[in-house]
Amino acid sequence: MTGITPKQKECLECISHYISQNGHSPSLAEIGETLSQSAVAIHHKVNSLAERGYLTKSRGKRTLALTKKSKQLLAHLALND
Repeated sequence: MTGITPKQKECLECISHYISQNGHSPSLAEIGETLSQSAVAIHHKVNSLAERGYLTKSRGKRTLALTKKSKQLLAHLALND
């Protein structure tokens, strides 16, 4: 239904929570530490989420941003929890 895996969903929620708490995106290392996953695994998840239109990323550090699509998904998931 969402087009993302449970692990990708967990990663997206982690990014969203971090941004809401800190005002900027987390580093890949911070996401990995929070989710107890390797930087390589997080890199793959972030790239996959970006390819599917849930994140945008730019060159540089802390450049991940939620898209309208990801915000809608997270709102939908929050309502169904």
